[in-house]
Amino acid sequence: MPFTLTVTLTFCPGFKPEIVALVEFLDVLALGLAAITALAGTFAAAVFAAVAIFAAKLASAAALVVQQGLNKFGSAKDLKKLATKLKGNNGKPQGFAPQFGRTQLGGKTMGEDTKFSKYKQIYNNTTVGDKTITDLFSIEVKTEERNPVEKAGWDGANNFINQTEKYDDESKLTTDILNHRDVNQIWVLFRKEGNKSIIPFAGAVTGLSENISPEWTNFRYLGSPFKVNRYLGVERTLQFTLKLYYTTVKEKGVMIKKVNYLKSLAFPYEEISEMKYGGDTQTSQYAFSPNLIYLTIGDMYKNVYGYIESLSFEIDDNTVWPNSNPNGGTSGSTAFSGLLSNLANTLYPSVIDVQIGMKIIENHKTETTAGGITKYKYNFDGSPNASKINETKE
Repeated sequence: MPFTLTVTLTFCPGFKPEIVALVEFLDVLALGLAAITALAGTFAAAVFAAVAIFAAKLASAAALVVQQGLNKFGSAKDLKKLATKLKGNNGKPQGFAPQFGRTQLGGKTMGEDTKFSKYKQIYNNTTVGDKTITDLFSIEVKTEERNPVEKAGWDGANNFINQTEKYDDESKLTTDILNHRDVNQIWVLFRKEGNKSIIPFAGAVTGLSENISPEWTNFRYLGSPFKVNRYLGVERTLQFTLKLYYTTVKEKGVMIKKVNYLKSLAFPYEEISEMKYGGDTQTSQYAFSPNLIYLTIGDMYKNVYGYIESLSFEIDDNTVWPNSNPNGGTSGSTAFSGLLSNLANTLYPSVIDVQIGMKIIENHKTETTAGGITKYKYNFDGSPNASKINETKE
């Protein structure tokens, strides 16, 4: 009766290959002998012969591995202890791939591999001896447990932003952004000129592009066949698509408000100016002003100043318009109705794509060099520490 004996070597992060190979060799040997002793007759003899051939080939390939293991641990008894230890919890606070089919971590049964550990590594620069920070330094590596915000991960950060209506305190906003820094969450922020409220959006941004359009004109002098070009200026436009969505009733209410806020950016500023003139027989006239805004997208654009040039809302045909209140509004018990309220019965699309076009208003400062030359101090991304190449003048 033909048969095939297959051995799979497992990669185990954190352990040397010779240790892993040695442990698996011991496992194969023990399991093989136990299985063969249950057989009888000619088939058992054939199996013993095949295993003998396999063992000879494996022995020739693993001889060096076994010798290194014996040299390192001393005896077969010590190797057996090592194999038992490797199969169990090694006691380290790791949350990644289970070792040798381990099903428990920290005394708790693992339903699946933990892909996002509750621990993180911190890297710090430390100076060597009496050296200064500009001299040689070493890297100090520490392991710390993540804070509750970090443990929530990227999805938790998204839910947090989707539930946050606005920030009136910029320091609170800065703290929340720093708390979510390790989960790589991109914040998209809008603020109207004249208002201190900052409206946050989760950074589900696609199609981000910046278009720069220099403006030139040309003319010919009388009798000349060649054109003379004249530079008139330049303008920039940002275009991107912002995806809004909700997964809970609370997020739904906040999203509806944020959609209306975005629409208001294309309309006149809420405050209407009144102009009076005429002395004793005063007459008045109302005047409106546009909404000028500050836009932040992660660290790429920081408080970029401008106005909304185009705004469109698109809802996919397959988007769900969920109704999460089974009582259809305020019917039912008072407690249940108060929990879900009329908002839960509102039919509103759960995903909306907002296409935004913004014209940037350039407001670059000037500076005077030591030689008395006045220059533009360009800051295209709004960062407080603008990065640029210091060019040398001819």
